Amino acid sequence: MKINEVSLGVTRKDKAIIMIGQPSWKATDWSDDGNLLALLNEDSAKQWVDAFLTKARQVNCDLLVLPELSIPEKLTAVVASWSAQTGCIVVAGSHYASDRGGFVARCPVVYRDQVYYIDKIHPAPVEMSPLPGKSIIAGTELTVFSNTSVGTFGVLICSDYLADRVKAALRIEMLDVLCVISCQRDSSMYHKRMDIDTESAEKGIYILYANSRIENISDGRSALFALTDTMYQKAFKKAAQRKDGPGTMLVELPDNKDFLVAAIDIDHKRPVIPRTVNVRPNVQLIEQGVRQHTPSNLNEPAKVGRVKSPSRKGTSNFISDSVLIREEINRLIAKHGIDDENWAKAFSSIYFLSQLAETMKREDSTDYRRLLDQFLTYFRFRADDTIALIEDRILVTPDENRNIRAAMVEEDARDPYFAKTPKTKAANIDMQMMHENYLYGVALGISARQQTRVMSTIRDTAISHLVHDTRRPSRDPGGGWIPYRVPWITARIIAIFAKVDVAGRPDASPIKEAIEQGLSSLIHRLDQGGYWKSGVGTWVSKWECTALCLEAFLLADTKQTYKSVIAAVLGQILRKTEEWIMADPGFDTDAKANDTLASVLMSSVVLRLCANYIGDPSLVTHENEKRMLSVMLHALRESSDAEKIHQRQFSTVPQIAAYCAAACVQ
Repeated sequence: MKINEVSLGVTRKDKAIIMIGQPSWKATDWSDDGNLLALLNEDSAKQWVDAFLTKARQVNCDLLVLPELSIPEKLTAVVASWSAQTGCIVVAGSHYASDRGGFVARCPVVYRDQVYYIDKIHPAPVEMSPLPGKSIIAGTELTVFSNTSVGTFGVLICSDYLADRVKAALRIEMLDVLCVISCQRDSSMYHKRMDIDTESAEKGIYILYANSRIENISDGRSALFALTDTMYQKAFKKAAQRKDGPGTMLVELPDNKDFLVAAIDIDHKRPVIPRTVNVRPNVQLIEQGVRQHTPSNLNEPAKVGRVKSPSRKGTSNFISDSVLIREEINRLIAKHGIDDENWAKAFSSIYFLSQLAETMKREDSTDYRRLLDQFLTYFRFRADDTIALIEDRILVTPDENRNIRAAMVEEDARDPYFAKTPKTKAANIDMQMMHENYLYGVALGISARQQTRVMSTIRDTAISHLVHDTRRPSRDPGGGWIPYRVPWITARIIAIFAKVDVAGRPDASPIKEAIEQGLSSLIHRLDQGGYWKSGVGTWVSKWECTALCLEAFLLADTKQTYKSVIAAVLGQILRKTEEWIMADPGFDTDAKANDTLASVLMSSVVLRLCANYIGDPSLVTHENEKRMLSVMLHALRESSDAEKIHQRQFSTVPQIAAYCAAACVQ
């Protein structure tokens, strides 16, 4: 069989943090259609994967090992995006994948946004069948990973570990770490062999065994095997209250635990003989515990979406500053009205003003009704009861599309990221479709809550363009809306769709599918640095773009499929607050206005995201919370000076007010 070597190009750590996961399932969560196990309860899988990834991020894990068949294939992309944000290597369970006219048992090994697949070489008897097309196809290649944070490691899938020819081909004695993932009802035979292999490894080895607990199918008993000084070995046994069993099995997960975290010394895989005063444990158990829902509530839906989580609404920072922010918003509305003629010059401003009116409970006001009348002037009504946007009336700044393309060209000259592929190169962007998608998205947002016949017509027209138009498709094959280069277009449309009640509509399914594909595409476009590139250069900053993308997940990821990824992004963002929380917001120049807008949007979205999506408002320190509230308050105060507002900034002030209100007004 062929042996591949993959270098991850990472400096090996002296001590690495490893985590082994052991999810628990009920037998009814699984199907054995034919002879191959398949996980039926994918929603539960999403929950436990999120829980395990969150824990791995919290402990700064270098290598996370999850059991055979524990991760559905569709979640591999989520794991890859999470790894891209954290730098953790993930042995992401396995799944049965279609290949070569049949099925293979395949383990994704994920690092950053790269996925390397390892196929099972020696299928278990239960995976074979006397009937045609019912057996899995044996793999032919093994992979050794070198230059990693945990040294050199390999992965074997369940029965491959029991096949001497496979183990010999991998040359496990040359590895620093061996990961064995299983779905096995009798772990004892694995434990015995692992004890022998660990004991006989001349240079030492760490064996990480991950096995699910599935009633009547798999017995758990995940474990960490290593050679260590006898006094430390005795300490491990005493802590586990274990009198017998394999001597090199330092930790075995009991039934009431589902993960263990340990630090392993890659440079000292065997104890020093004779012992000296400098001897230290080469394995340190950091933690073992429970991260997953218990089997009794695995089938319960997660409390997600816009459900309010514990928040800081009672802290002195939030109470005092949010009161001032509400007062400033009310002062702004009193001075200008919801239908201010300068603000309403920008079509997108009407959307932000409508959102502001909703949050501030001004939907019954006369100026709000005048605002909606102004909105209708942007449409041409036809005799057949259809409508069309009058696009010539919408561009506020001269040659806006041309200026945006110029910003794209400038961005490509400065950063070749988008210029690498013809699809995202500035010269090839369909500016007209980009413009139409944004406009119809905004039109949908304004008409979403209105029940009149004309507003229903606008709403249906917008949805038709954004979801159903096949003559000139508005969506990109890669997911999201055209252009793929510009993620905030997709993000804005998703956030707007999240506020549209599609229940009872005959096209509810394709709308939901479009949203799901859009969210998935945003994950694929996420930079490893924890932000989204705007795709339009300085016209929209990366932090404004990032805020809009995060808001899409806050409002639309109702199953919290991407919660672990977004939590990892937040971790990076909150370490970079100096980049996006402004000390002196203002509108003196377009550049400063853009930075102010980005700072307000990021502050509003991060506060809401931590409280209502991640469910942990304490992620934002009190100091950072005060800085975020301060930037919102000062931006509102600066925006009250109309002389400072330039033409291109007509939509900036309503947007700032709307986002401040979203964060601070209940």
